[in-house]
Amino acid sequence: MTMRSTDPVARTSRRFLAPLLGVGAAAVLAAGCGASSHSSSASTTAPTAVPVTTAAGGGSTSTAPATTAPAATTTAPATTAPASTAPAGPQPCATAQLTLSLGLGNGAAGSTYVPLYLANSGPSTCTLSGYPGVSYVGGGNGTQIGAAATRDPSTPVATVSLAPGQRAQSQLRLIDPYDFDTSTCKMVPVQGFRVYPPGQTAAAFVKDPGQACSSTTLPQPALFVGAVRAG
Repeated sequence: MTMRSTDPVARTSRRFLAPLLGVGAAAVLAAGCGASSHSSSASTTAPTAVPVTTAAGGGSTSTAPATTAPAATTTAPATTAPASTAPAGPQPCATAQLTLSLGLGNGAAGSTYVPLYLANSGPSTCTLSGYPGVSYVGGGNGTQIGAAATRDPSTPVATVSLAPGQRAQSQLRLIDPYDFDTSTCKMVPVQGFRVYPPGQTAAAFVKDPGQACSSTTLPQPALFVGAVRAG
């Protein structure tokens, strides 16, 4: 047997609370289901953390990512010094471009002074400076006779420029072989002179037949040569 409340207020409260409880339970269930469905289907990505530096005053300051300036790649263009266009000066006279000859001799006190001429027969200007190398030759084959000429310092050394056709000269001093003791001199016939122009290693022959001492141990030189000079 069920006892019913006879309190009118209680009956009224139950009448109104029952619907409310039903609605609330339904809402809770719906919310639970919705949350579960959303959690299982959606994927979340954690945001990238921004580095934060705590300032001395207690605040926080964001640190910007460091940037590096690109290295300079500009290369200066290479420069080349212009080639020199200054014309070269006259070159020393080569033996092949010279014509050699003897001038007239002058005798004095047992010596004969003879000019040796060196003429530029080439197509361009050249120079001479210093002493020629001179010696007697004979035997029909260019064999040297006696000692080579000794340099005479009485003429100063100078550079002589020779245009085509011009000439310079060097003075030869020939000692009379009869001034020497014949046993010491050993006089023999000669055909002329072998001449090396200053600074050259090729020789030229100048014809001048005569007599000369063949000894290389004379008490004094039998032949002298002076430095080249204009003329």
